[in-house]
Amino acid sequence: MLKGECMRLLPRQEKFFELFNAHAAYILEAAKLLLEGVRAGNSHVPQYAERIKELEDKADRIIHELVAKLSRTFITPLDPEDIHRLSTALDDVIDGIEECAHRLAAHGLDPIPPAAVRLCELVYDSATQIQQAVAALEKDGEVNAHWIEINR
Repeated sequence: MLKGECMRLLPRQEKFFELFNAHAAYILEAAKLLLEGVRAGNSHVPQYAERIKELEDKADRIIHELVAKLSRTFITPLDPEDIHRLSTALDDVIDGIEECAHRLAAHGLDPIPPAAVRLCELVYDSATQIQQAVAALEKDGEVNAHWIEINR
C-alpha cells in the first residue's frame, strides 16, 4: 500500500519523445506529399497541398500538447527550454512545407521547373534525417550525423 501511495507522489513521466516522434512523422509525410505533388504535375498540387494542410493541423495539435505537458511537468527528459526550441523548430519545418505547397498551387507553374522538383527532393531527404535524429534523441543516440546531413 505504501508503494502505491509513494508512486502517486512522484511526478508523472510525460511522454515528450512520443510527441516529438509523432511530429517528425508528420513532417516526413508532408515532405513526401510535397514531392509526390510536384512530381505529379501542377494540376495535382492543390490536392496535395490540402493533404499537407491536414498534417500541419495535426502537428499543431501536438505542439499545443507539448506546451501543456511542459507547463505541468517538473522534471523533464530534456531542458525545458530545449524542448520548447525543438518543438518550435519542428513546427517551423512543417509550416514551411505547407507554405511551399500552397505557393506552388497558387502560382500554377506548368510545368514545374526541374530545380523546384530537386528542392522538394532535398526537403524530403532532410525530413528523413529529422525523423531519424528525433528518434535518436530518446535513445541518447548520435544526432550530429543527422544534423550535418541536413545542413549539407
